[in-house]
Amino acid sequence: FLFIKLIYEKHVDRVNSIKLTKYNEIRDNIKQKLNLFYWPIYLRLLCIYQLNHLIPDLKKCCNNYSLTEINVHSYSSYNNQSGGGNYLDKYYNKNTDKLKLRQNEYCVECKAIIEKYIYICCPNDKLGAELINFLNHVNISIVIDEKREIEHNINTLLSLIETEVYSYQEEYNDLINNGPYNYNYKQI
Repeated sequence: FLFIKLIYEKHVDRVNSIKLTKYNEIRDNIKQKLNLFYWPIYLRLLCIYQLNHLIPDLKKCCNNYSLTEINVHSYSSYNNQSGGGNYLDKYYNKNTDKLKLRQNEYCVECKAIIEKYIYICCPNDKLGAELINFLNHVNISIVIDEKREIEHNINTLLSLIETEVYSYQEEYNDLINNGPYNYNYKQI
């Protein structure tokens, strides 16, 4: 009986050791994907997306404000301070250039993340194609003019990255919550 108990305990220890090793590998792999690729690129793409909508909204806001609230041309102090012309147009142009430059910076940061860590994410065909399209667009835009807005429809790329980031985050949370001995390893 003791001999059988000893064999059983060794078997359980071996199985638990294998589960722990597999758990650590899976956890580290998912954590690396999230920390190095998915979360950084997702957050930057969200910023680019927001800037894509903020720039036209800023122009619309300036136009609406100048038409309905005040007549800027009637205030000579604005005209004298700004050197003539519409103060709100100059405000819009000044801030739009800053927004476009920041948007370009985010695009370049995304490009660097993709080039450095694409091997970590192991993209499927659709995500891989969108990443390549984004890289090509950023490369061409940088060559053409660094100071202009890098216009790119990132909706598809953003939705694919968003799906992946939340999927991996959910898997990581399940992994952590269940621990190495209760996790369903057949899912992977």
